[in-house]
Amino acid sequence: MRSSKASTTDRLPPLWARRAQRGPLGALVALSLALFVGGCATATKAPPPAVTEDTRAQAIELAVSLTRAGMDVSTLAARGSLEYKASGSNHFFRFELISQRPSNFHFTIIDPLGRPAVRVISDGDRLMALEYGPAKATIGDAGSNALGSMMPVGFSPSDFISLLAASLIPLPADAELAPASDGKTRLRVTPGGNWEGSQWLVNVSQGPNGPRLDGFTATIEDEPPIVASYGQFEPQTVEDIGKTVDFPNRLDLGWGRDQSVLVRYEEVRLGFPAQPELFSTEVPKGFSQVGL
Repeated sequence: MRSSKASTTDRLPPLWARRAQRGPLGALVALSLALFVGGCATATKAPPPAVTEDTRAQAIELAVSLTRAGMDVSTLAARGSLEYKASGSNHFFRFELISQRPSNFHFTIIDPLGRPAVRVISDGDRLMALEYGPAKATIGDAGSNALGSMMPVGFSPSDFISLLAASLIPLPADAELAPASDGKTRLRVTPGGNWEGSQWLVNVSQGPNGPRLDGFTATIEDEPPIVASYGQFEPQTVEDIGKTVDFPNRLDLGWGRDQSVLVRYEEVRLGFPAQPELFSTEVPKGFSQVGL
């Protein structure tokens, strides 16, 4: 494992003093990119298991446990690369991320010279996108509407942080175990709250350190589904609670009709003390300000 290099972007904290384990990230991607640029088996298939109150309770308990496990990761710092595909074109970028639950994040896309090109910051109340080329700051409320105006997928900041931490499962109003033949557990989740009206098919596997989210397909009304899959899990230590978790080092996210992003973590750190000033949405000197 190689030692991490010092950050070339300003204001990022010295989180990389120790050797960072390899791990992944998940996509605040299009948010900034928009600114920057079965077989023929002969055997008779067994009927699906009957849905009973017991199996429904098991499904709800599993969904809730995955959500709670994700909340154990209070902060996430990551560096890596991302590949964004849309309309037949590919774009490659470097990024740095720091997030703090429930809804603070500081995400930077870095240009080929190692300078910040776009930075998106949420302090839980406001969202600020900084474009360094034109020195422009775009400000809005830190809600799904503001985030949705910058990217095709309308995640709220807290949902987006959960996506990056491989723990985005809406709290279920109802859930059931779905048939699966690949050794994994599949949940069909009917959410309440902000995701009410959507349907989720969630893939779960048993890792060395407990159940883990392998991916999901979320269908929201008549929109094309959002499809996420995580891969290459490795053990990571959550520093503030001394817990070991299985954390992925890549996220594949697809949405719309032809848009996708592949995010790879090269360095990751979990459960560290985050510096509050990182999430400041005060417009830097020299930037013009516009509203969403």
